[in-house]
Order: sequence, then C-alpha cells, then structure tokens
Amino acid sequence: MLSYARATARTWAEIRVEDVVNNHQAALSELAPGVRHVSVLKANAYGMGAVGTAEILYADGERLFAVACVEEALELRRALPDDAYILVMGETMPAEVAVSVSNRIASTVFRLETARALSEEAVRQGVQVHVHCKVDTGLNRLGFGTAEAAEAVQAVLRMPNLVYDGLFSHLQRRSPEHDRLQAERLWQVDRQLREAGIATPMLHMLDSIGMWRYPQYQFNAVRDGAFALGHTKLDYQHPEKLRLALSFKTRIVRIHDVPAGECCGYDADHPMTKDTRVATLCVGYADGYPRAMSEVGQVEIHGKRARVLGVVCMDLTMVDISEIPEAQVGDVATLLGGSIGIHEYAGFSQGYANEYTAMISRRVPRVYLKGGEPVKIVGYLE
Repeated sequence: MLSYARATARTWAEIRVEDVVNNHQAALSELAPGVRHVSVLKANAYGMGAVGTAEILYADGERLFAVACVEEALELRRALPDDAYILVMGETMPAEVAVSVSNRIASTVFRLETARALSEEAVRQGVQVHVHCKVDTGLNRLGFGTAEAAEAVQAVLRMPNLVYDGLFSHLQRRSPEHDRLQAERLWQVDRQLREAGIATPMLHMLDSIGMWRYPQYQFNAVRDGAFALGHTKLDYQHPEKLRLALSFKTRIVRIHDVPAGECCGYDADHPMTKDTRVATLCVGYADGYPRAMSEVGQVEIHGKRARVLGVVCMDLTMVDISEIPEAQVGDVATLLGGSIGIHEYAGFSQGYANEYTAMISRRVPRVYLKGGEPVKIVGYLE
C-alpha cells in the first residue's frame, strides 16, 4: 500500500473530502423538488479520481452515477455497493456487451444494432439490461435524430430483456435560443412517447452548467460532474457555494543559477534576459501539467508566484525563483490550488478548465484529505 510519504514524494493531487461534499450539496440546492441528481465521474472524475470521489458521494447519499465508457463503469462497479446505479453515456462496443451486461451496467442506446446486441446478450445471460435512449437535439454528436427518435425508442422497447430507464440529450450551449430549441425537441420526443403510452422514468438534458442556467429545463433529472470539483462558469450567480476540491502539487528537485543569455530546456528559443535562479520541478506533461504552460504558466512556492521557464518537458518543468530566496530542494510547488484558482490555472495558457484537470494522469497519486489528514491514498501504478 502506498504510504503518504511516498505518495507525496514527487507529484500528487489532493482532494478535500469536505469540499466534495460541500459541492455535492450545492448542486442539490440548485434542483427543483423531485429532480434527481446524477453524478458524472467520467475522465477519472475530472481528475479527482473516480473511485475515491464516488465513495465520498455515495457516503453523502448519491446513488446515481454516469461515466463515458464501459471500462470506467467497471471501475466503479468493483468499488461501489450493489445499489449504485451506473450509466455509460457513450457507446457500448460489441466486444464490451457481455461484460457490461454481466456487471449490471446501464447502457446508452442510440443505434438499434447496439440495442439488439444488448438484448440478445441479456437473454443469453438470463438478466435484464437497463437502457437510456439518447436523442441528438442539435449537438450533432450522438443520438437518434429527433424525427426518428420516438419510433426508435419504441423499437428498442419491443426487444426482450431491455428495461427503459431514461431519455436524454446534451445541450450545445450555443445560445439561449438554441438551448431552448434543443430542450423543446427533447420534450417533443417525450410527448410522442407519452401519447404512445410510454412513460420516461428519467428525462434529462442539463449538465452542471445548464442545471442552474436553465432551471425550467431540469425535467426530472440532471447530470452534474464539474460541480463536485468546485467548478462552473464564471457567470454562476452563487460562486460562494463552491469550493475548489482539488489541488495539484509537485516538489523542487534541483535549484541552480542560469546566466543571462542561456536557455532552459528543449527548443532553446527563450534566453534568459538576466541571471536567473531556476528551480526544476518534478512534474511534466506526462503527469498532466500541460505543455501549453511553457513560458506562461505560474506556480506557487512559499506563497509567492514563480513563472514557468522554457518548454514544459515530459517529466520536468523549470520555474524562475529569483524572487523566492527561501526556496529549497524538496519544497512544495502548487500548480493548482492555494492562490491559483481553476479559471486562472487554465487561463495561463487560454486552456479549458475541465480539460486541464482531466489531464492529470494516473502516474499521479490521489491523496484524499479529511480535516487536513489523509484518509485514502490511490496509487494507480502500485
């Protein structure tokens, strides 16, 4: 088992249990009465660690989870109690059908061929498979077309051993007018199904942005991922409700002086304009620190900012500590967290916050803290 000392020896991510719980409750406070909440934990829970985050949310009362693919679903199924409902929002590929069915994973259907494969496998195993049917209302990514959707859902429900649990779509968030049109398209498909005598247990359209931006379209369920992290758009009216639950940290592995005119790292096209004290950090893009941070990123050391010098390497990054004379080898450098909020972190390189946290790789241990003390450590490479 990975010790705290080893987990934090090089580069690690910290997840604060109290903040995840706070953010989950903040999400629930945005929902109208009777609306169900689905915690989306795809991309390793936006970088926080899917299993650790799921366990926190389960303990806080969550029972509905969603992920992007079957392998992510299996990871949660192995970790969570039997009453956890796990939905795969992407395609279940032919080679994944049998293991998905045997592990009671709820599947998204937007092709009749997939529904047929799930049905046949469910009959073979003597079980039922729960399905959600997806409608493409304008994102132009996945889903039955709106003109065919109601008929397609009815065709799915005629297949043996399939249980209809939901109908859903995704907002494009192009404009309020287009978002309204998408919601109306989904509602129209549901209305056609109701006219055919088919009730939709879970009708869901909104994500962690849409759930507060368009409460009128919450229907009877919403899918929320980024709120648990403590992240949403800057125009959210209640930012005080959220706390950034994730920090990304590394350590100084070397300190040395670089004379003016020399460069740091590969592609030496940014020579020092003055003699510079340089700290080498044991983090790189293989850990999920974006290469786009080259020459523009900042880290926090002893409460002060240090700018990234040169190109972020696969395993190492150099920063200017000329104004931090107290810095020593072994000191912590905070990449995300402390005074560096998630929007600023992504903004250093005009990046996207969800992308940058999802990039934190499985080489990086996740350390879960409660009351400031470690309560769970996940080392993926053990």
